[in-house]
Amino acid sequence: MFSHNPHKIRPALLGTIVTMSAIMGLVPLTAIACSTYYVATNGNDGNVGSLTKPWQHIATGGYRIKACDTLYVRGGVYNEDLVILNQPESVFRLA
Repeated sequence: MFSHNPHKIRPALLGTIVTMSAIMGLVPLTAIACSTYYVATNGNDGNVGSLTKPWQHIATGGYRIKACDTLYVRGGVYNEDLVILNQPESVFRLA
């Protein structure tokens, strides 16, 4: 008959839990939760920044998005001052 020694299983289980926790800690949660937002001249900065409820100012989008998010700027004339902070985790692409 085969019997398990619970005292030998516990350290192995603990080692597995610690290893998995360390691996999960290396994966940033923000990489999983990236979002897409929109700005349009007819938007409102009180909106949620969606395609149907865009923000009005590019600066509002700049303050509200995080490094992995995408901000689309709809066509139009935007007369505003912008300050783009050069943060290493941020990537700006103009299309």
